[in-house]
Amino acid sequence: MLLYPVDDIKTTKLSATKAVVAASPEVAALQRTGRHGIAITAGESTVYIGGKDVTAATGMAVPAGTTTILPVTTTSVDNLYVIGGDCVLTEFF
Repeated sequence: MLLYPVDDIKTTKLSATKAVVAASPEVAALQRTGRHGIAITAGESTVYIGGKDVTAATGMAVPAGTTTILPVTTTSVDNLYVIGGDCVLTEFF
């Protein structure tokens, strides 16, 4: 569920074999701002989301082939990480 209207959407394929920030390169580099939600779609394996030290044991599971949608703060891009394999990020602006 999104709390704000969606003006734009950006999708990015992300390889998360180690903990990586859940953001497109443009958002991570602060070249694009205003993101207020993110959907994480796991590829062929379960991925896990959490803080910068996320692991399969400590993260929230997103089972293979499913999507989880989360609200995010518009001022911070490095507070959500993903690990576990390939996934698609859909960022809502």
